[in-house]
Parts: sequence; structure tokens; C-alpha cells
Amino acid sequence: MNLLRRVVIGIGSITAVALVLALAAPKAAHGIVATFVQVVNPPSSPVLAVSAPSQVYQSGCIGQYQNFVGFTVANCALQAVPTGYRLIIESVSVTSFSDAGADPYSFEIDPQGEGTSPEMFLPLAKQPSVGGLDVYTAMTGARMWAQPGQTPFFQAALNSSTTNGNIACSASGYLVPTQ
Repeated sequence: MNLLRRVVIGIGSITAVALVLALAAPKAAHGIVATFVQVVNPPSSPVLAVSAPSQVYQSGCIGQYQNFVGFTVANCALQAVPTGYRLIIESVSVTSFSDAGADPYSFEIDPQGEGTSPEMFLPLAKQPSVGGLDVYTAMTGARMWAQPGQTPFFQAALNSSTTNGNIACSASGYLVPTQ
């Protein structure tokens, strides 16, 4: 009987302490009210927040090296961004083929068209020669954008006046509505 009384008093004491703690503990915050924040950015400097791509974009181009006064360049342009969409470029790939010793010293992509800023300069890595031509390649992940109607543009420059060779360029990403 003495043992039963101790057990009942122990269980009752634990239950009483638990009840007091449950009543004294603070309730979840009732006074917190969600405040909506609206971020507005002009089209000239968009902040892009996209949960899922709306339309895949892939485009490629090939450009022949040409000799200008004092230097040799190759240019090529991707397909223009369609009306009503903004292009988000996520990766670019480039390859340069040129005469042995006529190596590219500059390779860039202008995502918003020829001569625009910002451009991205790509570091090229020398590959094994093919058919007497030096081969350089680069591939990189990027986050660049172009507005409707703009034409992303690649340009390479050689350290020689040769015109034998070309560049092959590609970009992939997605198009999002401009609304």
C-alpha cells in the first residue's frame, strides 16, 4: 500500500509539473502580421527571378577569320531574341581553328549585341592540332541576359594576319516573357 501511494504521488507530481509548464509556456506569436513587399525594377536594369524556364534557347554560329588593318578577327552572331522575350544565357561554348602559330589572344561574347557592354571575355585552352590547324576551346557557365530584338555576338582576335580558320560558337539558356 505504501508503494502504491508513492507511485500515485510521483505520477501526480509529474502531471502537475507538466500542466503548470504547459500553461506558463508562451503561445505561438499571435501578433506577427505578414507584410507584403513589392520590388519594382525598370526594364533597363531587371532583376530576374524565374522558377522555371519558359522556353529553351539554343543557338550556334560560325565566323570566318578576316584580316583588317593590323589585326585579324572573326565574328558571328546568334539568332536574335524574339519580341516579347528576354534571353537568359546560362552557358557558352567556343572553338577556334587557325593556322599553326596564329593563336587567338582575345575571345568575347557580347550578349546584347556587337560593341555593347557588358561583354564577357573567355579564357581559351589549347587543344591538339587538327589537320595543321591550331585548336582552342572554351566552355563556361554564365548568367547573361539580352533584351527583345538584341543579337548576342561573338568575336575572336588572332595574333597573326592569316585568314585561314574560323570560330564555332554556341550558347544555351532560356527565354522568359518580358511582361
